[in-house]
Formats: sequence, structure tokens, C-alpha cells
Amino acid sequence: MRRALAVAAAVLALVFSAGCSMRFTVPDVSVAIEPPQNPQKIPLKAAVLVPDENEMTERTFHIADFSYTFDVPTGKMVKKSSLEIFPHYFDKAAIVKNRQEAEGFDLLFVPTLTNFGFDSRGEGMITQHVQSRVTLKAVASDPQGVAIWEKTVTSPWSSRVFQGLSTDEWLKRYGMAILDATAAALKETLRGMTLSLVFKDYLAARGGPAPRASAGSAAGCSRSTRRPSPCRARSPRRARMAPASPAAEPAAASSCARRARSRSAARSTC
Repeated sequence: MRRALAVAAAVLALVFSAGCSMRFTVPDVSVAIEPPQNPQKIPLKAAVLVPDENEMTERTFHIADFSYTFDVPTGKMVKKSSLEIFPHYFDKAAIVKNRQEAEGFDLLFVPTLTNFGFDSRGEGMITQHVQSRVTLKAVASDPQGVAIWEKTVTSPWSSRVFQGLSTDEWLKRYGMAILDATAAALKETLRGMTLSLVFKDYLAARGGPAPRASAGSAAGCSRSTRRPSPCRARSPRRARMAPASPAAEPAAASSCARRARSRSAARSTC
């Protein structure tokens, strides 16, 4: 971060005095957003409630007697990322401005950028790898507005290369890095939601693919319900280890031991 701010000072060719502050506006940028890898298409209609498109988020850093404020167009960045990413996960996805516009959809998804950071790594005198990461909070609700899933994700650091002394180009690279980080956080959020048990249950309740039955379900015991037996809950191994003398056990246990000696009975009831 110190290196990034030092570059900014060099770019502007300003000599700061004690107590001086600078303000930078990160521009709205257009970059190709990499699609998610092998997403599972969900048979739902999702409405995405994004912030106001003109929303700006500021972040101020203080070093010694200097303060640096960055204004970031987070509204546009969240909207662009959502438009590119949500169609890969849902049969239908649309951006809405309020909850009323979400009527008729199966899911309301609200992403919010809550924080972002800057950093820089230099190579030589004029080459910089400007970096950014963001923290994104997401809430998914049903059509009645009841939250069914919520999570906060911090993206990895995203990097862009800057060369030269142009302030505009320097800020543009930061805009690209922030947009990359926003898209990465959104993809990770959706991946986590679709893999969560609460979302799978919600999907099954709305007629989507039902979750697979657990591996621990005992299919063989379903056949034995037609012939109730006291050895039903006893495993074949335990049945074979029963004492050889029927008189040593209660009637029910001796009956199970005798049945365990028969291979066909063991398969059908135990």
C-alpha cells in the first residue's frame, strides 16, 4: 500500500506538506469477466437486487500526516459482475431495482460490497502491479423475503500491470483490479450457496432435483418389514457370533441365532 501511494504522489508530481490530503476517483471500466468453471445450472428464476448504479463507495487510508481517499463506483461494478455471472447459474436471472420488481421470481439475491483494499508491487521505476481485493456480503431470500442463506466472502488479491506516469491509467488499472476481485467474490459466493445443504433443501422443496439419499440408508431392511423379526437390527456378523446354545438366550434372541445359521434368512432379514 505504501508503494502504491508513493507512485500516486510521483505520478502527480506533487510535494505534500504536513496534513495534506488527496482524493482519487476510480473510473468505471469495462473488462472481460471470466465465466465460472463448470457451474451447475439451477432450475430457478433469480432476481438480483443490486445497489443503485450510481452508488460510490469511499475508502480513506492514512499514512503519517497524509490521507488518501479513493471513490469507487461499486454500484456499477456489482451490476456488471452480476449480469455476466448469474446467467451461468440460473435458468433465468434479472437485475431488479427493488423488492417489488422481484415478484414472480423464485429467489431474491442481494450482493453488497462492504469493503475493499489496495496494494501495489513495483518492478523497476515505472512498472507497478496494482492490486485490490473486496469483501462481499450476500443474502438469498425466498419470494416472501425470508432469508434462506447468507455469507460474507473476501476475494483473493486481483492484480493489473501499470506502466508509465499517467494518473488516469494508474486509476484505470485499479478499477480493473477491483472489478476482477468483485467478480471473483461473486462467483465464490454463488458456488458456496449452490453447494450448501440449506439451499439444496430449498431447491428440492420448490420441485428441483432432490438431494441424493444418504449412503447409510439400508435398502435390504425394507424387505424385512413384511416379516417383523427381533433380529432385524442385528448385523449378519453379530448374528453369526450368537451363542450356540439356544437355552442360554431369551426366546427372541435364540430365534435370531437359528435364523442366522440360514444364509437366505440372513440376507432377507438382517
